Amino acid sequence: MKFLNEIGEEGRFVSIIENQIQQISDRMSISQPNGGYMNPKLYFLTSVYNETSLIMCPNKRLEYVEGRQKCLFMRIMGATVSRYMKPKNRYKQPVSIDFFDFPGTRRGGRDTLSLPHVHSVLLIHPETDEKFNQARTNDFWIINRPDLNRRIRSLKCLNIETKEDLTRIVGYSSKFFRNPTYPFNQSLLHERLYNSQGGEMPLCGVGK
Repeated sequence: MKFLNEIGEEGRFVSIIENQIQQISDRMSISQPNGGYMNPKLYFLTSVYNETSLIMCPNKRLEYVEGRQKCLFMRIMGATVSRYMKPKNRYKQPVSIDFFDFPGTRRGGRDTLSLPHVHSVLLIHPETDEKFNQARTNDFWIINRPDLNRRIRSLKCLNIETKEDLTRIVGYSSKFFRNPTYPFNQSLLHERLYNSQGGEMPLCGVGK
């Protein structure tokens, strides 16, 4: 995965991500009997995890949060799509595009000694949006998963209503990815700051 200065300016980077999201959205759209299409709904999820004093290495902290985020996404998928691994249901699987961020980036700092949090763009299949929102109002019932619940400090999930909203959200969410500091300015770690989960097909990495 290329660094931002190899890809170009911020606007071009955001455009690349938006184009990838549009490709996924087109794939998840369903045709209507009377013509037209129903498109997936987009949501902006921020996941903040409780600090742990047992992990000091920044890379291990990122690895820890990556693991928790995968557990959370599987919880969201299970709450949204019944029997999501059955071949006939896989097309309904949600997609999560995740950006890992560290505290302080909005103010120009980067505290890589703290746990990262995760900004995600969720694409929810139109056939499952009602069920997703039922789960959303109950924090995806993570209270029924004590191992996950005790590690999550907060979840905030907002609707993405317009293309302008999406542009702002991608720019905001990717601020650390676009300007990483040590050790994440090393290519092997840098590419771990941007991830995608779910759906029937993987999301291609930026600049790959």
